[in-house]
Amino acid sequence: MPSSLPVVSDERFLRNYAEVAFYGGIRGILRLPFEHPLDAMKTYWQAQPQIRSFRDVGVAIWRDRGVAGFYAGAVPNSVRVTLKEVYRWPLMMCLPQLFTTIWPSGPQDPALIKTLTGFSLASVESFIICPLERLKVVLMTRPASVTTRQTLQHIISGLTAPASHHGLDYLFQGLGAVYARQLISWVSFLAADAKLKGWARRATHKDYLDFGTLMAVATGVGLINTIAVMPADCIKTKQQQFAPSTRAQAPSPPRPSDPHPLPSAAPRSLGFVATARHIYATQGYQGFYVGWRVRFLQYMLNAAFSSALLEWLERRWILTHRLVPRRKEEAESGEGEGVT
Repeated sequence: MPSSLPVVSDERFLRNYAEVAFYGGIRGILRLPFEHPLDAMKTYWQAQPQIRSFRDVGVAIWRDRGVAGFYAGAVPNSVRVTLKEVYRWPLMMCLPQLFTTIWPSGPQDPALIKTLTGFSLASVESFIICPLERLKVVLMTRPASVTTRQTLQHIISGLTAPASHHGLDYLFQGLGAVYARQLISWVSFLAADAKLKGWARRATHKDYLDFGTLMAVATGVGLINTIAVMPADCIKTKQQQFAPSTRAQAPSPPRPSDPHPLPSAAPRSLGFVATARHIYATQGYQGFYVGWRVRFLQYMLNAAFSSALLEWLERRWILTHRLVPRRKEEAESGEGEGVT
């Protein structure tokens, strides 16, 4: 084995990993009550593109389901957020240093290293969160005329359908769109975060940014992330939203009893590119940015806390405790200790 490959030689590695995962999990739990209603509004708006304003979305959800409508899909979303927050922060700390360790002669641009980290994270987590995303979107987009019992029957029918491969087809519907969204989201967030923080450090002549500067960085990160992610996110919602049947079919005509039909729901059989064409044909390019205002608020809440927490964790664990285990020759020579 080449000596440049990392080996677990630091006894603090597992402890530090667990602590970072703990902080990430706490962050996810604390922000969920505030972020979930925004996610519900954004998803509902994407499924009901005929709604014209942020206020109208809130009124429609309130009229259809009351307060509970803003927390539809909270159970699968809570599981999704908790899982993501537990592994994402340790990996965001580990992977950049790991890439630098195994590729010491490669490019040292922080944004490029963060881009590689984004590819790695998206490739793993898309398969983890896709089933939870599917259930969340189904619960958020069910028509007002469909009861909770009917929704559960719809889910069970999809999971037990003979052609569903033991429910995998149903749960992993929209996997390509989930992967595209996560890939774009991770790369844009990590690369923008690295670039904007680098510019901020040069502008302020400070290695450690204060809270106000971090919030300004988070605003830029949130805007870039929203612009980049929205098209894939809209495609994902169209592929995963509630449909009367799990079989491939064209959208059925709206029922008179349904106050909010799904006029632009793409047929289940459409793939990523075909769904994108369907959205463009029925709504134009604006269809890819339905709900972008809500998405920006959601990402501002997310990115603001993420940027601050990421800065703090990078200082605490990479500079002080060295989250990634040292290379074998460093462990033997005592080199590579964290900066105090």
